[in-house]
Amino acid sequence: MSAPSGTILETRALTAFYGDFQALSGIALAIERGETVATAALMGVNDRHVFACAMALALAVVALAGTFMAIRTNFSSAIGPARLLHAFEAVIIGGLGSLWGTLAGGVILGVAQAVGAKFHPGGQLLAGHVAFLLVLVVRPNGLFPRTRAR
Repeated sequence: MSAPSGTILETRALTAFYGDFQALSGIALAIERGETVATAALMGVNDRHVFACAMALALAVVALAGTFMAIRTNFSSAIGPARLLHAFEAVIIGGLGSLWGTLAGGVILGVAQAVGAKFHPGGQLLAGHVAFLLVLVVRPNGLFPRTRAR
């Protein structure tokens, strides 16, 4: 598949899911206000459809991320734990339950690794782990923890 036809396919997929994303935002607003899925269903939201759309969106993002990773790196069955450790550190740095915090945690981890690589080739991993530990010592709940009022 050439690049232009792939772009057209992606545009069509995004257009097809536009209405579904509106439904997703509706249930997200209902849940954000503290309502349950049953309450959202009483308001006319089809929860099974919304969860299916959320799963489709998540799988599309994972496929896109996997494609970009395949372009940049090689595949090995032994690399999984190392990638999982970096992902875990990014989530903990950002704060559990915070999507934007996870993004910020990944940026912080990446910058720390880039700075560490400038000083020593092996310092890349060490700098990332040190940044993780520093954030954990200073703010044990992460930088942007998501807390619920009880």
